[in-house]
Amino acid sequence: MKISQKASAEPGQPNKIKWLQRYNSVKSRFFRFHQNMIKLSGEREVVLVSACLVGIPSRYDGKKKPSNDCLLELANKIWIPVCPEQLGGLPTPRSPVEIINGDGFAVLRGEQRIISRDGDDVTENFIRGAEIVLRIAQSLEVRKVFLKSKSPSCGISGRWGVTAARLSEKGFELYEY
Repeated sequence: MKISQKASAEPGQPNKIKWLQRYNSVKSRFFRFHQNMIKLSGEREVVLVSACLVGIPSRYDGKKKPSNDCLLELANKIWIPVCPEQLGGLPTPRSPVEIINGDGFAVLRGEQRIISRDGDDVTENFIRGAEIVLRIAQSLEVRKVFLKSKSPSCGISGRWGVTAARLSEKGFELYEY
C-alpha cells in the first residue's frame, strides 16, 4: 500500500497519511526481519510477547515493569516483543483507558468503546493494534503469545482485552503474566 501524492494533498488527512507512511516503513522492515528470523530460528520456538513484560517501556505510564516469571519462561525461545497500543498508533506515555461495560470481544463486535481518562475514544487504535499483532503472529507462524495481565489490550483473566480476544478467536495459545 503506497501513498500517492494526491492522497497527501487531501485536507484533513495528515495524521492518517503519517500513520500509513510509518506503517509501510515498519511493514517492509518487518518482512525482511521475518525472512532472517526463519533462517535463525532452527529448533527454537518463536513466540510473541507483550513488550512491557520484557522491560520495554511501552506501558501507558511509560515505565518499565518486566515480569521475571515471563522472562524465565522465554529463556529458551526466540521472542518478538509487540505492543498493540503502540502499533495501533497510541503514544507512550498515554492516558489510561477503560473498556466501557464489556470486554475485548464486545469491542471487536462493535458493541463497546474504549475511552481514555481524558475522554478520547481510542477504540479504533486498539482494534488496529490487535489486527497488526494478529498479522505479525500469522506471518511468523507462532502458536504461543505471552500477554500482560489486566491490560485493556492484552488481559485475559477478569476482562478480556482487545488483542487477546482477537488472537483467541484465531486459535492462538495465550499465556498471561
